[in-house]
Amino acid sequence: MAAYVRVQSDPAGRLVITGQPEQVDNPWGITTFKKVVNLPARINPLQTSAVFRSFTVKFKVGSVKHH
Repeated sequence: MAAYVRVQSDPAGRLVITGQPEQVDNPWGITTFKKVVNLPARINPLQTSAVFRSFTVKFKVGSVKHH
C-alpha cells in the first residue's frame, strides 16, 4: 500500500501536510487528508526541510488470534 504525503508551507507560513493513498478503495480505510498547522513563527521554505518515514507491517487475514 503506497501513500503519497506532501509537507509544504502556505503563503501565510503555516505547515500544510496532505496525503493521498495510491489506491482509494483500500481494505485499510486510508483516506485522503489535509492538516494545516499554525506554528508560533512563520516558516521559511528556503531553510526548512521535512523527513517522513512510513512503517508498515504486513499480516495475513485470519492470522490474528483473539483471546
